[in-house]
Amino acid sequence: VAGAMIVTSNNDVRAPNAFTAAPGAKPKIAVATDPAGASVNVDGKDVGKSPVTLEIAPDVEHVITATETGFEPHLEKVKLARGQLQPMMFALVEKKAHLSVVASIAGADVKIDGKEAGKSPLDVDVEPGPHDVHVTATRGRETYVATTSVTVAPGDTRALPVKLENHRLSLRIDPE
Repeated sequence: VAGAMIVTSNNDVRAPNAFTAAPGAKPKIAVATDPAGASVNVDGKDVGKSPVTLEIAPDVEHVITATETGFEPHLEKVKLARGQLQPMMFALVEKKAHLSVVASIAGADVKIDGKEAGKSPLDVDVEPGPHDVHVTATRGRETYVATTSVTVAPGDTRALPVKLENHRLSLRIDPE
């Protein structure tokens, strides 16, 4: 299981779930990722796209890193003895997107996708994709409102200036 490492009293990191390969052979790691096709690095050197199986030096701690655009890098350490094979599965986590909402009236209430998000100016992480942003402020009897939509990609940081406009409600009564 990726991530399950044993640290011994002298700070050695060993993979407890390594399989036995040919006795005396160099240890191997088999790296798979979700999503497949992520770049794999061993000790800072590119070794290809996942899935990939490769030999590593025995009895040395190695740093295995998987990276993919739009996802957080995934890093694990492994130390294997001769004759071991360690399967490693990295489930990459999609990067969040970031919104910076600045309303023309400080302290305005901000809702994102219908949920209270805070007061302007507001910096908030959101899931990638489309979002509806609704901003309101009240000054005395006047209500100021703005609504906009924004779509953000994984890892995006988006400044969202919002100009609030007076929302006047007029009531007309027709005599019968």
